[in-house]
Amino acid sequence: AAPAKHIPGVADALRDFVVHTLGLTYQAIPAAHVTASLGLDAAAAAKLVEARGWRVEGELVQVALNDDNQAKPRKAAEEGGGALQLGQLTKVMSAAFGLH
Repeated sequence: AAPAKHIPGVADALRDFVVHTLGLTYQAIPAAHVTASLGLDAAAAAKLVEARGWRVEGELVQVALNDDNQAKPRKAAEEGGGALQLGQLTKVMSAAFGLH
């Protein structure tokens, strides 16, 4: 038998972790994926996710928006110099046009 069945509260803690992780990752998830991930039937899974403010809409579970599951524009300058510097650009242009 699975160890989670022998230790009280472990299965619930694991499900809470899975729901938390799904909430960080998705805005909408196929309901079948949620039920399989949680190891619950559809009704029990719906009850669990609805308690978190998520909505079951047909075959999809709509996750409550949060800071982690929303797309954010990336600013290259803030990410440690992701923008090309002039020196890099001149090297690329020289190589492209055969100017050495």
